[in-house]
Amino acid sequence: MKKLKIDLHNTMLLDDEDYYFLKGLEWRIEIHNGKDKYASTKRSRDFAQHYIMRVKKGKRIIFKDGNGLNLQKSNLRYAI
Repeated sequence: MKKLKIDLHNTMLLDDEDYYFLKGLEWRIEIHNGKDKYASTKRSRDFAQHYIMRVKKGKRIIFKDGNGLNLQKSNLRYAI
């Protein structure tokens, strides 16, 4: 597991194999429902979980622990 800092207060938790690809992109935090944090690219606003799970924009990914910045594959699953 590796950590990728987004800003002063937010860090993504990533599997080693995803870290090296995602560290090359610029990230920002998006807040949904006033509390839920997710990482998205600054340029295209694509969510990190879509890169990791290899799904198209608009498909939902569930974070098993509820933490939108814990992007380890063991914490992600496809929404039904």
